[in-house]
Amino acid sequence: MSPTQSAYGYIAGQKQIQQFDNIPIPTPTGKQVLLKVEAAGLCLSDPHVLIAGPIESKPPMTNATKFVMGHEIAGSICAVGNDLKNHHLYKKGGRFALQIAKACGECEACRQGDDSNCTVTSQAYGLNEDGGFQQYLLVSNLRTLLPIPDGVSYEVAAVTTDSVLTPFHAIQKVKHLIQPTTKILVQGCGGLGLNAVQILKNYNCYIVATDVKPQLKDLALEYGANEYHTDLSKSSHEPMSFDLIFDFVGIQPTFDTSEKYIKVR
Repeated sequence: MSPTQSAYGYIAGQKQIQQFDNIPIPTPTGKQVLLKVEAAGLCLSDPHVLIAGPIESKPPMTNATKFVMGHEIAGSICAVGNDLKNHHLYKKGGRFALQIAKACGECEACRQGDDSNCTVTSQAYGLNEDGGFQQYLLVSNLRTLLPIPDGVSYEVAAVTTDSVLTPFHAIQKVKHLIQPTTKILVQGCGGLGLNAVQILKNYNCYIVATDVKPQLKDLALEYGANEYHTDLSKSSHEPMSFDLIFDFVGIQPTFDTSEKYIKVR
């Protein structure tokens, strides 16, 4: 009897995550690798998938109705296909995180490094096809494998693919505007916001963090915020006084705050 595993994922019409039992552990062939999942992050996108459904697939693929969830993934190679037996990079025991988007690597967007806007496919681990909420994951698109540096844990590598990369991408877009005198507002001190604070601290700018939860104050200050407020309107900051604002909440009240406190350019 072939070895099996358990997994958790999405079934169309169900609003709760589903447990899958007795799933066969695949054997890699050709240029495939079998990744032993060592860490898989839980993201707010996961309940969004359960409530609203998976990312739409591009034709000719049809929209997914059942798949293993989990898109923040890191693990170790436990087996490789025959074509990779002597490959210098994809060796048994190799440590890798997974890029979420299973981009083609050949279209214009991919060739420009914009994998998330691949024009050929919108397939993504854990968001419309099998992801990391299982013990073993078959990887056919080697382009999605990202080597984990020494000294970086599987847990850190897994969440870096999303909850670190998301604020990093936003900050990269405006990094040319950041100076030591720049005053920045970070709204929301969940995973994205706290990672943004840590990234921004490297620019030696002035960081004001906000969240409705008072218990996050110590953590925000520890990670690099200069100030923390649960209600910015009760602080000494004047309207139109922030050079940059990052909104990691994305609801109407935080949008209104951004509109009120951003400087007019």
